Amino acid sequence: MEFYYNRILYGNDISRGKYKQLDKQLSQYNTYYNKLSLKGKAKFLNRLLVFIKQKKFIGKEGLKIDELVKIVISSAAIQISYGLDDYHFFQYDYIHVYPSIFNLPFNKGKMRGATAAKTSIFFSWKHIKEGFEVEDDNINLGVHEMSHAFMSQFTNQFASDEMKENIKDFFTVSSKEYQILKANGDSILRKYGAATKHEFFPVCIEHFFESPKEFKYELPSIFKQLCVLLNQNPLHYDHDYNITTKGGKYFQYAGTMRRTGFS
Repeated sequence: MEFYYNRILYGNDISRGKYKQLDKQLSQYNTYYNKLSLKGKAKFLNRLLVFIKQKKFIGKEGLKIDELVKIVISSAAIQISYGLDDYHFFQYDYIHVYPSIFNLPFNKGKMRGATAAKTSIFFSWKHIKEGFEVEDDNINLGVHEMSHAFMSQFTNQFASDEMKENIKDFFTVSSKEYQILKANGDSILRKYGAATKHEFFPVCIEHFFESPKEFKYELPSIFKQLCVLLNQNPLHYDHDYNITTKGGKYFQYAGTMRRTGFS
C-alpha cells in the first residue's frame, strides 16, 4: 500500500521492485523508519530518493558505493529533518565514504566521521553500520555527522528567523547541562559532548533518538526544545513522530510553533 502512497502523494516513478528493495534495506537498518505508518514510510522514502539524487557519493580507499551505502547514510539526514519542510541539506553536495577509520589532511588524528564547514561530509562505512545496528548506546555516526550538517546549514544567513531563534533557545536551555558535562559531572549524555558546543548538539541528538524516554525524564527542558527545533517527538512513534498527539498541547499551525505546555 505504501508503494501507492508514494505514487499518488509524491508522483514518484520508481518501480515496485525498487520500492520493495528500498523498504527492505531501510527496515533492516533504520528502526526510526520501521515505526512509521504506511503514509509515513512513503514520505520518508520520497525524501530519501530526492536526497540521494542531489548528492554525489564518493567511495574512498577502494570502497564501492552501492545502493545500501547511499540509503543508510541518507536515512540519517531524513530522520533528523523528518518534521521539517527543508530536508535537503543543500550546503553539502559531496559525501565521502571510507571503509573504516581514516585520516584527513586538515586533521592529525584518526577519524570515524567529519563534517566540513562547506560542501563535504566524511564517513567510515563500518561505523555507520554499527551506529544503526546498535540501537541503544546513544552513538550513531550517521545521525551525529548529519546533526553537524544540520547545525551548519541552519545557522547560516539563509535560515529563517524562527529556526535561528529555536537554535538559540536550545543552547540557552542546555547551557547548564553542557557546563555539568564539561566539569565531568553526572549526566546521561556521553562525555564526548563536553569537547565543544559544536559537539554537544550532535551528542544530544543521538541520545534524543536512541533513548528518548530517558532523555525526557532526566532532561525535560532540553528534550522539549529539541522537539520544537526538529518539529518531531521520538516518543510519538505511533503518530509518525508528530510533535503532538490527539489532545496534545503542542501543535503546528500556519508554519509557526505555538507553545501551550508539554506532555
